Amino acid sequence: MTWSCLEGSVTHRLGCWTPWLFLSLLAACSDDRQASAPGLQPHHYLIKEGEVPSPGKFLRYREADSSGGGLDIAVTEYESSTGGPGVVLIGVVHVADAPYYVAVTEVLEQCDVVLWEGVKPSEATAADWLDEARTQDRDLSGLQRQLAQWFGFQSQLAAIDYDRPHFVHADMSMEEFVAAGGDRFLDMTGARPASGAFESRGGGASSRRERLPNEVKSTWDAVAAFGELALSKPGPLRSLARRMFAETMGSVDVAGSLDMFPGMSDLILTQRNAVVMEKLEHLLPTTEGRIGIFYGAAHMPELEEELIGRLGYRRVSGRWLRAWALRPPIRR
Repeated sequence: MTWSCLEGSVTHRLGCWTPWLFLSLLAACSDDRQASAPGLQPHHYLIKEGEVPSPGKFLRYREADSSGGGLDIAVTEYESSTGGPGVVLIGVVHVADAPYYVAVTEVLEQCDVVLWEGVKPSEATAADWLDEARTQDRDLSGLQRQLAQWFGFQSQLAAIDYDRPHFVHADMSMEEFVAAGGDRFLDMTGARPASGAFESRGGGASSRRERLPNEVKSTWDAVAAFGELALSKPGPLRSLARRMFAETMGSVDVAGSLDMFPGMSDLILTQRNAVVMEKLEHLLPTTEGRIGIFYGAAHMPELEEELIGRLGYRRVSGRWLRAWALRPPIRR
């Protein structure tokens, strides 16, 4: 899909920290002594030597020090006890700094096969799905683009080329997702499936938006209005908001957030993980080299458990990639 389980949890979390964020930024704005922040530099994306993701950990927040900090996503590699192909878990966040997607692309190019995430209509090609996802102003896609604009990020869908020979779709189709109860998720978020074949189910993005729960819709509208007002230009406000957003994302409990909607954790995480694992097991006997699984970071702990506990793989390496860099604190 054009969002992931991470984004679903973010929509809920926004309501929790938006008032605090607003007041904090308002206080910062009242201080006319605020220094202008220097631009992010390549060294802000470097991870300190020896910092390796621990088992089950694929997302972290690092407080900025003299060399910077931010939100980091893990890339981990596994080898088979029976001599099969290696597997690389490539966690991802859907809006990030441009250098992050450059680094992710390098990892993807080193894989012989890439299994990728995306709930799309079964008849849609990767190119068609991407074209519509990048241009349609659906609520979740629109929010993704707004976040990218406010925080100086790129969108994953704009930065990554999915239309490659070694990329294999490994997710539910939109039809399967809806049949499994995903239409409840679509109604909850106001998202429209990326195909005209489903227009009759929801009447388009604008009508779905009007049916959003009042709490979600009011929070959504407040965040959008605040973002346009306070974050549209680089500066101290954007830097502070970026830090607070990164800290929230680095500590989010995705499964716990989804549990407030009965059945959503199973659908968004477990059932879709089962699809990619089935595709992986189908490819293992006939693939040489390395198979990459390119999915939202929140999927990775369960996928790692499946690889190790059921398929007999073991982790042989891991590293962090900095997705959202933060400048060191401004000293006066």
